[in-house]
Amino acid sequence: MAQFAEIRTRRIYVEIVDQIKNLIEQGELQAGDRLPSERELAAQFGVGRPAVREALSALEMMGLIEIQPGQGAYIRGSSKQMDIAPLEAELGDQISPLDLLEARRIVEPHIVELTAARATVEDIERLGAMANEAREQYNESGKFSMEADREFHIAIGEATQNPVLAGVSRFLCGMMSQTLWRAMTEKNLLLAGRGSRYVREHCRIVRAIQGRDGYAARHEMFGHLSGVIEDLYDDSNASGNKDSDLRP
Repeated sequence: MAQFAEIRTRRIYVEIVDQIKNLIEQGELQAGDRLPSERELAAQFGVGRPAVREALSALEMMGLIEIQPGQGAYIRGSSKQMDIAPLEAELGDQISPLDLLEARRIVEPHIVELTAARATVEDIERLGAMANEAREQYNESGKFSMEADREFHIAIGEATQNPVLAGVSRFLCGMMSQTLWRAMTEKNLLLAGRGSRYVREHCRIVRAIQGRDGYAARHEMFGHLSGVIEDLYDDSNASGNKDSDLRP
């Protein structure tokens, strides 16, 4: 099996993608070959397993590998046989979804705590309507809207009455439209119970805001974002591994 070099750069998942892609192009990894497990790849690259998870998702988007749940990741073909340059360039400019989630988990609980204190009646009505609409849409279609999710978190920032914090919310949530984030989230939302849980968590956040309970709002938001991190990076989503390591 091919040996991988330890990663030492900032954009970790992109470096992993480049190494695996180069080995495919050089013929050291060929169609049908099974990649090592996430644990083994993380050990060889010298990185945390979330970075490996992101890299495998990017490679799957490029069509270079196929991830078979419970079995592993398999090589599909060479990038020389397909035009992946635009997607590769796009992914190379994007941040890690885990970096984004960690930043949001630090910032958004404090934002929503302020929202609970400062939201106007109109703000509270708007947030309640957004949560109810998301719940009704989910009950009708079984689908959780990523766009509605993004708008909900932006609205919470706007309800602080602080233009700087509103801008921070828009900036963070704007990155939720990036390609790798969307791909990983779409895959996550295919799993039973994920969308319905997020709807319930949004409703609990709104109830805390309605009750002007900043502590509860902060607690609910922290739990919500922690759950998203676990959902995107725990091993039930990936290639047959059973343990979890959320270290960056």
